[in-house]
Amino acid sequence: MVTDENRNGVVETDFGDGPHRFRLAMGELEELQEKTGVGPFVLMQRFISGEWRVGDVRETVRLGLIGGGMEPLAALRLVRRYVDEKNWWISHTALAKVIMMAALAGAPEELPGKGDAPEEMNGASNFRTDASPSARSTEQPAQPE
Repeated sequence: MVTDENRNGVVETDFGDGPHRFRLAMGELEELQEKTGVGPFVLMQRFISGEWRVGDVRETVRLGLIGGGMEPLAALRLVRRYVDEKNWWISHTALAKVIMMAALAGAPEELPGKGDAPEEMNGASNFRTDASPSARSTEQPAQPE
C-alpha cells in the first residue's frame, strides 16, 4: 500500500516481522545505481522482464527501508533475515518492483487517472498519438507565422 500523506513515493507494506515504510529518494537511488551497476529505469525493466539479479532485489529492499526511515544496521538485519535466509525471491521481487515504481513514477494516487501505473510501466508504449499537438521526434517543430 502506498501512503497518501505527502506525495513522495512512500510505500507502506508488510515485510518480514510487520509493516514497514519504504522509499527511494535521490541518495538511495544513487547508492542503488552503484550497487547494481545500472540506472533506475534499467533496474525497473529487469524487474518487469524477470531478468533481475539477487543483488537487485536485495539492495532495492534494503535501501527502500533506509529511505523509509529505518537505521541502516536495522535494515541490513531485516534483509539478512527475511531476504537472504528465506529465499522467497518472487515475493521479494514484487516488493522491490513496487518500491522502485513508487520512486520513479510516484505513488498511484499521485498519478493522473484512476491511480493506475503510468503506461510505460505497464509495458505500453509512450508514443505520440495523431491527436497530440506535439511534433514527432523526426519532425521539425512548426514555425510561428
